[in-house]
Amino acid sequence: MNHPELIRKLVKGSLSEELVLLLVHIDGYLEKLGDQNIFSPLGITKAQFDVFNILEAFGGKAAVSTMSSHLLGSPPNLSGILKRMVKEGFIERVIDRDDRRAVVVQITGKGSEKYKKVRGLFSERVSKRLAKMSGGEVQSVLDALYLLYERIH
Repeated sequence: MNHPELIRKLVKGSLSEELVLLLVHIDGYLEKLGDQNIFSPLGITKAQFDVFNILEAFGGKAAVSTMSSHLLGSPPNLSGILKRMVKEGFIERVIDRDDRRAVVVQITGKGSEKYKKVRGLFSERVSKRLAKMSGGEVQSVLDALYLLYERIH
């Protein structure tokens, strides 16, 4: 029995439960795939990749509070992730020029190089995994996931 068949058997007709269980399963699969094939070989964690993505989205620097609101983890987890990334030289903490009470996290040259490598490998691996889907199919899945996101938030 494959995983979708197992999920359908477990939920016995509940579309909502089937949707959530399938999403949880896909998330776990993608997390495992990312950890084994992308993040671990390049010496970072998925959480660090998430921090890099947020910094990229905010132009290379962001307040810790901003980062915390955009990550799924808790702020204490974020603190540990940031400490490790500072220690590895990927980011640095600086005082915000506009608000001297605020700490801003900023990507370093070393962090930027690491992010480019990881992001390139990530894009390559994702493209390979989704090669069997047409652009229209990918767009349909995206539309459905964005709709789901809007409805549950």
